[in-house]
Amino acid sequence: MTNYNMNQLATQVKFVLEKYDYDFQDDDNGILANLQQWQANKNGLLETLRKHPNWNEQELAVVCDVEVDNKTKLQQADIRDCINKFWAFFRFIEHERAALNLETPNYDNHYYIMQRLLFNVDESGSLNLYSPIIESQRTVNYIKEELGIKKCAVGQKRVRIISKICQKFGYSKLPEYNKVLTALSDVLSTKLNKYKAVLSIHPCDFLEMSNGNSWNSCHRLECGEYATGTLSYMNDGVSLVFYTVKLDVDSDFYKQPKIMRQMFHYGNGVLLQSRLYPCNDNHLASDKFLETVQEVFTDCLDNRLGWARIGDWYLPVRQAGKIQKCYVKVGKISLHYEDYDIANNNIVVNLNLDVYDKFDKYGNLATVCDFVKPLEIGDRKVYCIECGEDQLWEHSEYLTCQLCHEGVKCESCSERIMAEDAEVVNGEHYCQDCYDEYFYACDACGIVIRRDDIYHAYWQYENGERCEEWVCSDCIDIHYVTCHCCDEFFSANSAILTTADNKTYCQNCSNVEKVA
Repeated sequence: MTNYNMNQLATQVKFVLEKYDYDFQDDDNGILANLQQWQANKNGLLETLRKHPNWNEQELAVVCDVEVDNKTKLQQADIRDCINKFWAFFRFIEHERAALNLETPNYDNHYYIMQRLLFNVDESGSLNLYSPIIESQRTVNYIKEELGIKKCAVGQKRVRIISKICQKFGYSKLPEYNKVLTALSDVLSTKLNKYKAVLSIHPCDFLEMSNGNSWNSCHRLECGEYATGTLSYMNDGVSLVFYTVKLDVDSDFYKQPKIMRQMFHYGNGVLLQSRLYPCNDNHLASDKFLETVQEVFTDCLDNRLGWARIGDWYLPVRQAGKIQKCYVKVGKISLHYEDYDIANNNIVVNLNLDVYDKFDKYGNLATVCDFVKPLEIGDRKVYCIECGEDQLWEHSEYLTCQLCHEGVKCESCSERIMAEDAEVVNGEHYCQDCYDEYFYACDACGIVIRRDDIYHAYWQYENGERCEEWVCSDCIDIHYVTCHCCDEFFSANSAILTTADNKTYCQNCSNVEKVA
């Protein structure tokens, strides 16, 4: 990252912080400290994502268009019910093929392939029941090579391909076929919503990660319980922000309200998808976003063996009351909220050759954990955005250290000090050094005044001994007199001499001048 870009990023970060009324020093020490930590730790992701054809250097993100099905939870349940009915019909045919006088197909594995096509497990590794179109070239190749259906392409309606399979293998001859296929077609047919998708490592996208168009979360900068978590994610080496904005947005994406947002974490061949905001139960959108991010990394990495979902193996394993995470390591002082744990999302492992061989050979949790290095989510090096010191405060709702948040600023040197350690003069706070240098408490009345406004005076005893005093102007006017000879101030109650002509002398001067 060039200095020019770092300066530009500092300006953009200040724009976001000012939006939420955060203070920072003119030298930007706190902002630059975090940006330097971000730069050092995000460099690996930066160099990887730069290989993608849709990489946008100005936005520090891979930008593409996505189509998302925003079916409600109730509508998704209707689809699941319809799929289950169709699948029950399909299983019945296979079990009763001889009784129904259906020929045995030449493709022995067509039942298994039909299952994969219906449930779409080859694209994301999970039961993606609702995709209305064929989205993967891998699925197309599978259908052509394994089922012998040559007219198939990405983007084709899934129901149409299912119909071709059913016709080829005799299912369409049964009386119930048209009814169940029509029902399946009706629920799968839907209008997709188009968005601009952004997979970003831009610092401002982390700061704005929880400020949506109609929602927010605990990582929001304004009164968020885990506001510091934005810096914790920003400064680690594995976290990315994935979000959608309106399709016509072309620049300054971080300034746009996020329609949907998910955190992703990638490193060492492991890709973790976290909770979806604002609708964590929208599995259609979540699966689409996972597929999109997988494709981004597939295009950026040399290895193209694909992805495999480990499933419940990600979930924390409790041993002796402690959570031992299989693939996630969290810093002791990381201050983010662990959405990826709380929301019970699955983890996806990129199967490079080394990992694939071991996984295929052993296929069990303990062995996989031995050779898959954990993702270290959240960086402990988070700096106070105001003073630039290490942010190690336990309260994660602030982007500042305890001293900057709860302390006060010295009116003279601008140093931050805790309020209980400050000296207060006329409602203004001063550190001890500045107080000692610029202020003094009047020896006569005790009022604190600036040293520039203080008067040097004496108390003189009858034996001629003097005691120095520093007093305010009010006390000088009321309680002190000036020696006519030496012009020094003396307490009116001390050993002085006043002559008949009302001239006042201190004892020393009266002796020298022989005042009668």
